[in-house]
Parts: sequence; C-alpha cells; structure tokens
Amino acid sequence: MAFDPLIDGLSATIVVGGTVLATVLRSGPRELAQTARALVAMFRPRFSAEQAKADLAGQVSAIRRDGVLRVNPRPIGDREFDEATDALIRSRSLDPLIERHHAYRRARLTQSNPAVRTFAQAAELGPVFGMVGTLVSLSGLPSDGLDPGALNGAISMAVVTTL
Repeated sequence: MAFDPLIDGLSATIVVGGTVLATVLRSGPRELAQTARALVAMFRPRFSAEQAKADLAGQVSAIRRDGVLRVNPRPIGDREFDEATDALIRSRSLDPLIERHHAYRRARLTQSNPAVRTFAQAAELGPVFGMVGTLVSLSGLPSDGLDPGALNGAISMAVVTTL
C-alpha cells in the first residue's frame, strides 16, 4: 500500500497542529511540564528486576552474616529500594517497608496522572480536528459548478483529514 497519497501538508497542519494547540490550551503549563517529564522518563533506563535481585542479594548476605541489628544498609542505587530496605533494617519490621513502597507508588501515580490526562485530551481532540479538516476541504469546493479536478482534490483532502 502506498502511503504517499495520505501525506498532505494542509491536512496534517489542521489535524496535528490543531490537536496540539488545543491540547496545550486545555492542559495548562503545569500539566504540560509534567507530561514533558513523563515523556523524557520513557527514554531513561528501565527498572531491572534481575539487577535489583542481584543488588539485594548483597544486603541479604550482610544481614545473614552480621544480623539485622548490626548490619549497615548499603545503597544499591534505586532510591525506593534503598529507603525501603533501610526502613526494614532500622525497624526490624515489614510494616515500614510496605509503607515506603506505598508512598512511592502514590508519588508515581501523582506524577503520571497529569500526563495521562493530557494524552487523553489529545485523543479526544484529534477526531474533532479531523472533521474540521473535512469541513475546510469541502468548503473549498467552487460554488459556480463542479470542476472534476477540484472535486477530486476536495474529496481527497476530506478523506485524509477524516482518516
């Protein structure tokens, strides 16, 4: 399938540009900043369960060797794991570890929800601007009679923007 006929500068400007502009206007600077941070975070190295297990194995070995009371918590590089294991070792109870985990989970949700809302708004607005492009292309039809070339161009743009 050839995709060249689907690429039209005016159609893309109306649909993509309109969607982006409307989303920016609806979201506000704070949500846009949080969305930008979420997009940047997508390109950071992912959490590796295998690496975390390997790093925690050292902690477990130290606890077995020195005991919970004498062990010095060693940072493994993941802030959530470091704080959770520190809370576990200092309190000798699972409750602070679980609370630290839940606090980090709440913080992650608080950070990701604005980005989700921003993308949901863009998803809602995209079809609207597709229809705007359709109306713009159909409004370009000549009123004094139909030239087959003008009709084909208008219908082509209408279909592309709707798509």
